[in-house]
Amino acid sequence: MTLDPVAGRTSDPNWGMEFDVNGLEVLSCDECLELLASQKVGRIALSSRGLLVVLPVNYVLIDEQIVIRTRRGTNLALATRNSIIAFEVDKIDESGQGWSVTIRGLARELCESPELTAARNAPLTPWLDPMKSRHVAVTIDTMSGRRVTFGLDGESLLETRDQDDPSSLNRRA
Repeated sequence: MTLDPVAGRTSDPNWGMEFDVNGLEVLSCDECLELLASQKVGRIALSSRGLLVVLPVNYVLIDEQIVIRTRRGTNLALATRNSIIAFEVDKIDESGQGWSVTIRGLARELCESPELTAARNAPLTPWLDPMKSRHVAVTIDTMSGRRVTFGLDGESLLETRDQDDPSSLNRRA
C-alpha cells in the first residue's frame, strides 16, 4: 500500500482500490454516477435567507445532472435559482457498510427546452402538486464518493481478504 501525501490517499496496487486518509475506499466517477442513479431520495444543502439548510428531496439523474421538483415560491425554489448547492445521497446497511456520494454544482430552473421535456418524462414522482411544481437541474461540477467498509463495532472489514478474490471482505477474527 502506498500513500500519496499530496492527495492524502493511499492505493493498494494488489487490489486496484484507492483509500482516503480515513481508510475509506474512494469511488470512481463511474461508480458514483451508478450509485446516484440507483437511488430516488437524497439531501440538498443550500443557503436560504443567510442560513444553511439541508432538505430531503426526491430526484432523478438525467444526462449526468440531478433533477428535482419543487413548488414555486418555496424556500427551496428561491434558494435553487442559479445557486451553488451541495447534494448528498448514501446507503448504509444494518452492519454499517455502505457508501456515500457528494456533489457540488449549480442549481437552475429548467425552462422550455429539450432538458425540461426529458425531466417531465422522467420517473420523478412529485411529492407535491405537479401542476404547481418546477423542475430544477443541478450540474455535477465536483463529485466524490466513499465506500464504508467498517462494521458498526468499528472493526475493519479490510483487514482480511481472500488473496485471490478482492471482492471478499471478511471480518477480522
